[in-house]
Amino acid sequence: MNMLYLMVVVLFSPLPFISPFSSAEAISNDVAYGPNFDHIHILNPQSYPIVGDQWKINFETGLHPNTLTIRGVNGTFFENNDLTFAQLIGETGEILPSYNKDYVEFENYVGSGTVVFDVHTSGKHDLEFTYGDSVSYAHNNAADPSLVANVTIHSSNTNAFFAKLDDVINITLDTNVQIHNATLDILNMYVDMNVTNKTAFTNVTVLSNAPNGPIIFNITVYDDAYNMFVVTESNVTSGNVTIDTSEPNLTNLTIYSNNFNTSLATLG
Repeated sequence: MNMLYLMVVVLFSPLPFISPFSSAEAISNDVAYGPNFDHIHILNPQSYPIVGDQWKINFETGLHPNTLTIRGVNGTFFENNDLTFAQLIGETGEILPSYNKDYVEFENYVGSGTVVFDVHTSGKHDLEFTYGDSVSYAHNNAADPSLVANVTIHSSNTNAFFAKLDDVINITLDTNVQIHNATLDILNMYVDMNVTNKTAFTNVTVLSNAPNGPIIFNITVYDDAYNMFVVTESNVTSGNVTIDTSEPNLTNLTIYSNNFNTSLATLG
C-alpha cells in the first residue's frame, strides 16, 4: 500500500510591539532617567595660569539643551580686564556667545566643552557657571610671569662683610609675588624661612663645617599658585658676606729694638 506524506509549513509573522507609552512619553522618560538634563560639571575646578596666558576650563552638561551663562564672581570682572573671554569650543566646534560684557551666554547649549579666558591680572579669579537650575564654579590663582627678587645679606660681625665661627648671618628676600613658602640652602644646611606676604627672612649661625670664602646660597620659592622660583647670590642687591672660620696660624715671630744694637733696648 502506498502512503502519502503531507508536509505543512506554517509561517509565523511576529506581531508589532506596541509600547504602553506614547512616543512623546517615551522621549520624556529617556531624558528624565538619563544624565541630569540641566546639570553642569566642571572637570578642572582649580587652575594656576600665568598672567598673559590663557585659562582653560573643561566642563560637561546633561543631554537637554539649555542656556549656559558664565560670569565673574567674588570680585572677578570682565570689564576691568581681570579676564577677557576668548572662545568656547563645544562638540561641534567654536560657539559664539550671544552676549559678552559682564557675562557670556550661550543659548541652547548641550554637551562637553572648553571655555577659554585671557588672564590679565594676578591673584585669584572665580567664575560661576549657570546651566538651567544647576550652578557650578571654577577658580584660579594666577601668578605673575616674572619674579623680581632682591636679597639683602649681612653678618653680625663688626665687619658686616665677614663672618667667623658663631657669627649670625641675616638674609632677607623681597619679591613681587605672594610667597607661600621659601627654603634656604646655605652653609651645608637647609632652613625654612619665615614668610610675611612678599617677604621671606631668616638668621643663620656660622658653624664649624661652614665652607670658607664668599657665601653661596640658593632659595627655593613657591608662590601662592605653587609656581617655583630659585633665587641665588646673584640676586643680592645689598651686602655681601665672606666666611672665615680659620684660626690664625702663627708661623714666625720676629722681635727687635730700634736701638743701635737691635738686641738691646734702653729707656726711651
